[in-house]
Formats: sequence, structure tokens, C-alpha cells
Amino acid sequence: MKKLDNELDNELDEELDEELEATPAVSKWDGRMLSFWGTLLLATLVFALFVGAGFYVAAIVSKIMGNSIPLVQDLTNPANFGYLLAGGALCGVGFCWACIIYAKWDTRHTVVSGQRLSLQTNTWSFFWHCVLWLLLTVVTLGIFALWVPVKIRQWQIKNTVSVPYEEE
Repeated sequence: MKKLDNELDNELDEELDEELEATPAVSKWDGRMLSFWGTLLLATLVFALFVGAGFYVAAIVSKIMGNSIPLVQDLTNPANFGYLLAGGALCGVGFCWACIIYAKWDTRHTVVSGQRLSLQTNTWSFFWHCVLWLLLTVVTLGIFALWVPVKIRQWQIKNTVSVPYEEE
């Protein structure tokens, strides 16, 4: 039985080797400088817009609720914490959206072994993962923060697919 398994493995290895030899190993990154800086500027503007909107919404809600003291001056008031948390959540959505914009641009310009990469996800999926990672970081008193960059990369690879690449 073991001999049969080895023979089958050898046959499969030979077929795989033939397939690999038949496909050209084209790997490149075809991003351009202007496209890169434009995408980075767009991501930065999206984040800045959400930061401004987040703190504007927090200030408006605080004013509607009758707080006459500006949020920044009265951070000790527990009621203001909720408004700042809402504003911070908007900032988080903006940050996640900016990260997705850049990651999609980066993968769209990457070709590995004749296959173009494509990030197939949305901002909300990444946002909820970030919320989870933030909670784990708080619960572990910051220790989990050491794993967050690895988790982000794992999430990105998990959501990346390849499509056939045709030379232009």
C-alpha cells in the first residue's frame, strides 16, 4: 500500500512539475508614481474627512444634550466619553477605509507567477476585525498589539485572490 502511495505521489509531482514549466513565471509590480501618490492622497483625505466628521458629530451631540462646556475641556465628565467614543468610531471607519483603498491599489498592481492579485473585501469586514483586535489589545493590557500587524497581514492575504494576467 505504501509503495502504491509513493508511486501516485511521484506521478502527481511529475504532472505538477510539467504544469509549472509550461506556465511563465511572470512576477512584477506595475504601479506608477503618480497613481501611488494619488491613491495615498485619496486615502489620507478620506481619513481626515472622517476624523473631522467624527469630532464634529461628537461636539454636536454634546451640545444637543445640553453640555455647554466643550468636549476637550471636560474630558473627566463620563457623559463626554460616549460622545468621544462615537467620534472615535467614525475615525476608525475612516482609517479602515483608507487602509482598504491603499491595499486594493497595491494588490491591483501586483502580478505573481502570471496571476494578478485582487483584494476581495469591504471596509466593514476590516473594521470589525480592527475592533476585535483593539478589544484584545485592551484586555491584554497592550500585549496583543504586538500581533496586530501580523493579523492585518494574515487578513489581507486571506482576502486576496488571483486572476489570470494578460500582458498589455
